[in-house]
Amino acid sequence: MAKKMPLPLCFQNPPFTHTLLEVATMLKRGSPYTLLFIFFLMIALGAIPRVEAASSTESLAFSASDGNAAACLHANGNLFLRGALHSGMSGISATSNNDNWVVFNNASQAVALLEKSHNGASPFGDLTIAGSVYAQQATSAIPTDAPWLARDAQGNALAAIDAAGNLYLRGVLVENVSDPRERAEGGVLNFLNTQVVYERNIPSAIIAVKRTGSTEKSVSIDYATSNGTAAAGDWHNYPNTDGNYISTNGTLTFAAGDSVQTFQVLLVNNAVGETTKTVNLALSSPSNSAALGTRHHSVLAIVDAPTTGSVPANPTSVATALTSSTTFSSATEFLYTGTDAVQTGVTSGSLESERACVLRGRVLCENDDATTQALAGVKIQILNHPEWGSTLSRTDGAYDMVVSGGGVLNITCEKTGYLNMQRQVVLPWNNYIIAPDICMTPIDRVETFIDLNTTSSVQIAQNCTADSNGERYASLLFFPGTTATMVFADATTQTIKSFHARITEYTVGDNGTKKMPAGLPPASAYTYCAEYSLDEATAQGALNIHFTNSDANQAPIVALVDNFLGFPVGSPVPSGYYDKLKATWIPEKDGRVIQCLGMDEEGRAVLAVDAQDTTSTAERLAELGIYDAERIQLAPLYAAGEVFWRTPVSHFSIWDLNWPEIWAKIVKPSSPVCLCSCPCPEGPDTHGVIAYGNQSFSEKVQVPGTPYTLKYTSRYAPAYDPMVRIPLINADQDVSDMKRVELTLEFAGRTLKKTFAPSPGLFYDFKFDGLDAFGR
Repeated sequence: MAKKMPLPLCFQNPPFTHTLLEVATMLKRGSPYTLLFIFFLMIALGAIPRVEAASSTESLAFSASDGNAAACLHANGNLFLRGALHSGMSGISATSNNDNWVVFNNASQAVALLEKSHNGASPFGDLTIAGSVYAQQATSAIPTDAPWLARDAQGNALAAIDAAGNLYLRGVLVENVSDPRERAEGGVLNFLNTQVVYERNIPSAIIAVKRTGSTEKSVSIDYATSNGTAAAGDWHNYPNTDGNYISTNGTLTFAAGDSVQTFQVLLVNNAVGETTKTVNLALSSPSNSAALGTRHHSVLAIVDAPTTGSVPANPTSVATALTSSTTFSSATEFLYTGTDAVQTGVTSGSLESERACVLRGRVLCENDDATTQALAGVKIQILNHPEWGSTLSRTDGAYDMVVSGGGVLNITCEKTGYLNMQRQVVLPWNNYIIAPDICMTPIDRVETFIDLNTTSSVQIAQNCTADSNGERYASLLFFPGTTATMVFADATTQTIKSFHARITEYTVGDNGTKKMPAGLPPASAYTYCAEYSLDEATAQGALNIHFTNSDANQAPIVALVDNFLGFPVGSPVPSGYYDKLKATWIPEKDGRVIQCLGMDEEGRAVLAVDAQDTTSTAERLAELGIYDAERIQLAPLYAAGEVFWRTPVSHFSIWDLNWPEIWAKIVKPSSPVCLCSCPCPEGPDTHGVIAYGNQSFSEKVQVPGTPYTLKYTSRYAPAYDPMVRIPLINADQDVSDMKRVELTLEFAGRTLKKTFAPSPGLFYDFKFDGLDAFGR
């Protein structure tokens, strides 16, 4: 095929210099961009003075299913496909070749040829599309009753699209017409989403680019951001800078076999209360026979946290009134029924009324100063119970959800930009249960690009965190010969060769226990927990990422953490991971506390793995799977005398390095406290009982000749003052080793927490106001 030449003058200056033709396709099996382009050429050459559609508009306007224009020929002769300009530089272009017209893709491959006619009946002859030849035929073969019909100025039918989505060109049925870019050898590159939304308090937005079609080649594509309504801030002053985001640009590389790559845009949290700000995202310059897709522009929307109106209303404002005959189930069904329901998507009949239970809780996030604030818009569900629907946390972070009680269930919390969380609760029947507070952790802003095609060196992903326990670095070593496989919910797998890795630690700061991804096993102490993730796997919804190494003796990945808690050298590092589908912690092979003693003459770290300051032999290190490649990498990471934890890793998920619990001395009240809703147990005294616990008098009398009794209690009198005295410390109890007294009361779906300085004879008087969780 002839090489590309400049467009002829008749195409650069067509006779319709004040006309704009907008064309969109409704083909179900493809996009006839090439064919539509040919029509434009016919118009431009003057063979068809004017083209009309059978609809009310005069221009040729086929409506696509999404309502967007698929192609447009501008008056200056430039062709736009989905808004992208194609004038011989990229995408599809056309040139003449001995009076024939050739259509090229961006890889300079001819995808269509419109030949010059030799019979004089028409200026054009046969049409060839990707090797298939279509000869012109009689116009009568075009179905004139088609929903969309194009005619020339003389009324001759030129093209039609029938109800089935088939395109007719001069009477030729052209089935399965596809965008020629889909045949690009390097695949087609698009943004995964036309718009992504992030709240401005999240450190960074992750933007995904997807490759469709062929993935056999290694290709690259450039990306860039630009201001929409958002303003870019100064990178040098980040995060304390003006603006809404940090501008970025670069190149994404897709290794052979890769279908998704990502880049991140750093966000600036300094404009709370502003309207939504937008950042323009653009792809350009695909390499190695890859094609730019129609979705090569996208928008990043930066928004405030959800406000009233975008999250459920406070149930107190919509709760139905209580009556003397209201059951617990009927009293709480307003939460999931009616137009004001706070819990949506509930399958009819899935909740058992006799087992109704209201789950209440609160979701928080941590500020930079370690204080917490409410987190709105978190999606709350129950694991493995989609029939119970979901709810969103409100502006105060609280949520309410009705479930069927009588068992152990797992709450799941999800929100874009944050790590997913779970909490296990035991549910009663016909009662409320207060779930522990959850503090969600944003995904760490530090990412590292890893290319597993690299076979000559160990690659490192690293992160640093700090709190009152000190600063610590966490590192992941990726060894040559490692293969990564994503596992999806439907059990399908996909190999990924290059990706962006992140380490996000949960256990940072004073709110660490609330930030744990799930409750710890009973025998584990709160120590260190982090989630290892790949942006590309997250974007595609993969459940797990498994790693293997071609060398059976070599761990594919090794995780390292500074010994910031001072555990002794040679001791084991208890490790395990959390399975989100099974909602349980699963043990893994223990790691090791290791000391670096320096570096030998060959640049390898000298290590002590059994006792401090005692050099371990190469044979001993090999027993732990430590070889020269790793030792060479450890030498620059750790100075002589530094100690770290080392744990082999074979998959990415939530990893927990937790030592056994060392219990502090906890003193509990020696006297039981009666807080039941009835008077204290009555004795044999037939003249009534005074209950000191709730300050009431009760008496019961047998009704002669019946099995019934009449019962009186002053607790139901209008003037009754419902106070309960709760003893906390006995009068003779030694309090010298006590730090504090913590009291938690749960009643009617409400929670009251109090903290007291210890003193002998300490008590608390609780007075109930008679209102339930919804103020009734």
